[in-house]
Amino acid sequence: METDHVVFVAGGPPSIKIEVGGVEKTAAYVSGNGSSGTPLKFEYTILSADADDTAGGITLPENPIVLNGASIRDEAGNDLDATFAAVTGENSLVVDTTVPVVTDESVTVTGSGALNINDVVTMSFNPATVGITDVAQVSFDMSEFGGTSPVVVDAASGGVWQHTFTIQEANVM
Repeated sequence: METDHVVFVAGGPPSIKIEVGGVEKTAAYVSGNGSSGTPLKFEYTILSADADDTAGGITLPENPIVLNGASIRDEAGNDLDATFAAVTGENSLVVDTTVPVVTDESVTVTGSGALNINDVVTMSFNPATVGITDVAQVSFDMSEFGGTSPVVVDAASGGVWQHTFTIQEANVM
């Protein structure tokens, strides 16, 4: 939440009421105190029960700030005017809690079979092949080949994740 000048939060902590699929939730205050240009930040973690694909998305009711004993004031000591109109959903911010599933068929492994010391095992995964988009990282489990588990890899060019592991004598089981 941005204000038109620096504000200080004391006491509390404040929170903001939000609605997810028409059900009221509470977003907790986490940061943004006394810094110019820094918005007040409130967070709510989406839970699996919060799935909402048609009920209006994420909205804010009218005057959603709950002080909980806190004060939000500017440098002159003026209280924040926290009155504002509701922000209604237009189904553009819907919540999808369905976890994507990757099957063995969507991961390519080279170097499988009878492996020797210094052989290279490479795992590749292209999320587009299974309809997954907007994923920044993926975790590869190389323990089957004596590697550590899991290895987190950032997306490379073209959105394909790849991890290479060289079999060392210490990894041979």
